[in-house]
Order: sequence, then structure tokens, then C-alpha cells
Amino acid sequence: MKLRILTAVCAIAMIIFIGLGLGRVEASPTIIDFELEIEMKDGQEYEIEYEMKKNQIEAKYAVPRSVTVYGQEALPKIELFLKQISLVPEVDKEELMNQIFTAFKIDKKDIEEIEVDVKFDGGKRLKFEQTFS
Repeated sequence: MKLRILTAVCAIAMIIFIGLGLGRVEASPTIIDFELEIEMKDGQEYEIEYEMKKNQIEAKYAVPRSVTVYGQEALPKIELFLKQISLVPEVDKEELMNQIFTAFKIDKKDIEEIEVDVKFDGGKRLKFEQTFS
């Protein structure tokens, strides 16, 4: 009986995995650590943090005009944001910044500084910081 249930659960998981397109070979590397900080000229700040530690996820989603949320409550907001940008180790930094600004509907001229630090599985990393005048 337990074997049947386990088999059924595995089959359902595989259907979901393939149905969501997660079984494709060309899938992007998995993000294991993501940090984004944007400081606006008016003092407002955007801060998104996501870190996968073993089987636990630490997360924070803090953006202006929104309640700061942590942990499991932050994950849907972070996942929605990450779907709006193309985050791979080889991404053009200028293009990524434009995608981030578009996702938050903020104007580049209003930004003081942006910092991005992403660690992918397999050891790849994307890190940059830019100050605007």
C-alpha cells in the first residue's frame, strides 16, 4: 500500500515537473542566493533577499508602499518578481537593470544606487553594483 502511494506521488510530481517545463535540458541554473538592493534618491529602499540553505529558505521582500514580509510569506512575491526578469549568469547587466526597473515601475533617474548579488548552483555568480548621478 505504501509503495502504491509513493509511486502515485512520484508520478504526480513528475507530471507537474514536466508540465511546468521544468524538465527541459536548457533550464536556467537554480538560484541559491539572491540579493537586490536599490536605494532611491528620495531615501526609499527596495530590498529582496532569498537564500536556500540545505532544505530551508530564508527570504525577505521589502519594497516601498508595501508591508515587509519574511520567510514563506515573502516567497510568492519574490517568485513573481523573478519571473519578470531574465536571471542567468551570462545576462547583460544593463539589460538586467532595465528589467528590474521595469518590474518595479521605477525610473532610472530616480535611483541612487543598485546592488545585485546572485549565486547559482554549480558555483556561478553574478555580482555588480552601480551608482547613478
